[in-house]
Amino acid sequence: MHLFPSECVKLVHVIKLVIIENHLTISVESNKKKLHVHHEDAGSEAIFDLCDMDGRIRFTGKLDEEGKANIDVSALKKGQYQLFVINKGNIHKKLVQINPLV
Repeated sequence: MHLFPSECVKLVHVIKLVIIENHLTISVESNKKKLHVHHEDAGSEAIFDLCDMDGRIRFTGKLDEEGKANIDVSALKKGQYQLFVINKGNIHKKLVQINPLV
């Protein structure tokens, strides 16, 4: 699989960055070290995994009733991560570049 720059979300001293694709909205607030996920078409069983590039799960959880999750990324090292949202048998994947502010 080949990835293009538009498929990466970068957290580089950004106050807020939003990416919307396939009913999936990812917004980041690097000053608060938060990653916000919202899936418009999420069912009651929708879950997420935030994994490092070696496939290790760093955060996992369920989206709430509104299809939202807020993830504190302050403990993560600088680098690229994969966000998976699993919903109704579909897997949505997005690459996220995390550069926590010091």
